[in-house]
Amino acid sequence: MPEPGDVRAPGTGDTGVPEPGDVPFDERVGDFYSPGVPLSRVRPRPRATAVPADLLLRILEPPAVKVRHIPLVDLLRKPYRELGGD
Repeated sequence: MPEPGDVRAPGTGDTGVPEPGDVPFDERVGDFYSPGVPLSRVRPRPRATAVPADLLLRILEPPAVKVRHIPLVDLLRKPYRELGGD
């Protein structure tokens, strides 16, 4: 209940900003997405350089895990390369 002398608009809460339920949906659709910069300044990103699918297997220290006496890295190398299309 507004107090006498309250200058805020009805339904704006303590901050003076309308609460979501107080504004019709049609008027809020434009607020859904607002980019941080003007869209005219957005540029396409350069294409990423190709990275071998098994790069992680190459750069990380191989775990001391064996499956049926075969190192895990050796078992994973072929599926990783198939995923990358190499």
